[in-house]
Amino acid sequence: NIPGRAELIRLILAYAGEPFQNKTLSKQEFDIIKGDLPYGQVPVLEQEEDLEGDILAQSMAIARYLAEKHNLVGFDEFDRAHADEIVDAMNDVEQILAGLVAEAMTIEDAMEKMSGSLGNLERRLTLRGGQFFAGNTITWADLYFTGTVLLLRKLQASKILNQYPRLRNLNKRICALPNIKSWIDTHWVI
Repeated sequence: NIPGRAELIRLILAYAGEPFQNKTLSKQEFDIIKGDLPYGQVPVLEQEEDLEGDILAQSMAIARYLAEKHNLVGFDEFDRAHADEIVDAMNDVEQILAGLVAEAMTIEDAMEKMSGSLGNLERRLTLRGGQFFAGNTITWADLYFTGTVLLLRKLQASKILNQYPRLRNLNKRICALPNIKSWIDTHWVI
């Protein structure tokens, strides 16, 4: 039971305190609706106020939309670019984790591959003041990082963070935010 690409979306909504219905599907349920989905995949975002039944697809498009809606993109265009940079770097880390989840590599191989990416993230975080990845304020990039750390914990690979004290500190602070803590406490069994 791996949270997948929708976890960033859930963390953004949890952080914002926006109520949402989190639907998870069995393979059988997914197979039934797959043909009705814009790209034949989940997640999708449906909004109650949308009377035409239009849905937004693709996890990063949904996350970016919600980040903008809930002011999680920084203070200006350059902050937004910094956040996007980190999100792109996190996508690289997530690709490595996908190989681990698919059992295409061992934890040791995944940790070795991730070490370069995490080192780069630690340096970027340090360069930007050490508190947040963009604009010295929480952004969706910070939430994405935390979602990835939660997945690392679930996969029993979070010890890799021991080498990166600023990343560990960022994750600890994000996890302590009341709405994030509540989400983790009620939805994550680690």
